Amino acid sequence: IGYESIKEELRKLLKTAEFNKTNPNGVIGMTERLHWVLEGNPGTGKTTIANLIGQVYKECGILQNGRTIKVTRSDLIGTHIGESEKRTRRCIEKAMGGVLFIDEAYSLTQSEGDLYGKAVITELVEAMETLNGEFAVVCAGYPDDMEDFLKANSGLASRMKKFILEDYTSDELVRIFQLK
Repeated sequence: IGYESIKEELRKLLKTAEFNKTNPNGVIGMTERLHWVLEGNPGTGKTTIANLIGQVYKECGILQNGRTIKVTRSDLIGTHIGESEKRTRRCIEKAMGGVLFIDEAYSLTQSEGDLYGKAVITELVEAMETLNGEFAVVCAGYPDDMEDFLKANSGLASRMKKFILEDYTSDELVRIFQLK
C-alpha cells in the first residue's frame, strides 16, 4: 500500500534484470547497488522496505544473497580511535552479498565534532565506492535528521538515492489491515 516511487524504482530494476537475462548480448548496466536513504517516521515501513530491496536485488542477480544485516550506532561506534573503522568494516563484511541496513543512521552525526561517527561515515563512503556491486547500503531515519546526516559527507548524498516515506492515511491503514 502506497510508496509508488519506491515500487517504480524496484520495477525498473526487475525490468532491467529481465532484459539482461533474455538478451545477453544487449546487457543494460545496472544502477549503483542501489544505496538508498529512507526518510520516514516510525511505522512507515523502513525496515520492511530495506528487506524488500535485498530480496529484489537477489532476484535481479545484483546481489548474491539479498540478506539484510541491520545495524545501529552502537554496532558501528567504537570506544577508542580506530575501533569505529574496524567495527564498520566488520559490519560491511557481514553484509557482503546483501544489504547493510543502518537504522537511525542520523545518530552517527548528531553530536557536533563526533569523530567516531565521522570515521564510520568515511569508512562507509569508501566501501560504497570500492565495493559497489558486492553489497548495498540502506540508511534510514527521521526526515529532518536524515537531511543533516546526508550533509555530513558530500560522498553520501552523491551515492545514495533518497526516498521519503509518508505516514499512512487512515484509508491505507484500513487496506493494510484487511490484507492481513
